Amino acid sequence: MGAVGERPFPPGDYDVVVVGSGPGGLQVAYSLARAGVDRCAVISRDDRPGGMFRRFPVYQRLISWTKPAAPYAHGSREYELYDHNSLVAEEKELRARLQHHDISESDERERLRSIEVALDQCWDLLRQRRGREQYGEDPDGTSARDPSTVEGYLQ
Repeated sequence: MGAVGERPFPPGDYDVVVVGSGPGGLQVAYSLARAGVDRCAVISRDDRPGGMFRRFPVYQRLISWTKPAAPYAHGSREYELYDHNSLVAEEKELRARLQHHDISESDERERLRSIEVALDQCWDLLRQRRGREQYGEDPDGTSARDPSTVEGYLQ
């Protein structure tokens, strides 16, 4: 990685320039790339991408590129709960695949239901952690509740 102030990319013509490399800027750049915009530049005053996710440790778990360090096997239910960003992305991808007839409605529905349950477990885990922190307890002492418990909550 170059030092702050160095120009890692040559000046040139870009279709889009995204200002800021925080979560919003990175999501915009990712979405533009998925939409076929090839020439997109992300500029930032920070020396590394991530914005608030880098500054506040509580958010570091949400950064996709930290997932190789996840304490669970890739593809396992525990990994999915650890990496809820990938669940949100997969939900959008499934809907797009259905629209393009790349997946059947029943397969899409089945996987979406699984994603919804896993996301509910993620949000429940986050609420547990916040509650423990609020009352001076160790937030790492939380664990994911089973689907039948979190799906039974009244909102």
